[in-house]
Amino acid sequence: YGLTWEETVERLKRALKGFIIIGPKTTIPFYLKIVDDLDFKKGHFDTGYLETHPHLLDYKEEEQEVSKIARLIAEIHHRGFNPYAV
Repeated sequence: YGLTWEETVERLKRALKGFIIIGPKTTIPFYLKIVDDLDFKKGHFDTGYLETHPHLLDYKEEEQEVSKIARLIAEIHHRGFNPYAV
């Protein structure tokens, strides 16, 4: 929580961005899209929020940097390291 709604939303956003989950897909990008929405930031939402903001349901989960690094390490381990490979 925060002392103001704006502070609460920023803390929520920071917390969501702090998650590092490798493997299963999550709905974190969906929640990040919600907290970035202007109406949500202004506190203008109710139980019909998603019905009136259907564009929020169209989100893409981007691969996290740590996932890319883990995939690269696994590939190097599988193939063997070759500094001359292109």
